[in-house]
Amino acid sequence: MFIECYRIPINDWDKPDEDIKTPENKILIPLSRIEYVQSAPHDRKRAEILLSTDKRVHELGSYECVLSKIENLGATTHIMHRIKD
Repeated sequence: MFIECYRIPINDWDKPDEDIKTPENKILIPLSRIEYVQSAPHDRKRAEILLSTDKRVHELGSYECVLSKIENLGATTHIMHRIKD
């Protein structure tokens, strides 16, 4: 199973969302390779995904957006418990 994301190239970090949402930046990330997801340290509206190969992907969406994609697939809901504030 995969989730579809828009990666943020390093040089495009400050560009508006519309400029980043291009076909070249659209990627599929296999759920089995995701180690963790967190808010990007330098922009809380963006997410950082660490893959099992020690690669980091900066995602256009937020942490909550990435988690909702994973939950909607139903692939991890049986083992994942959300932290409730």
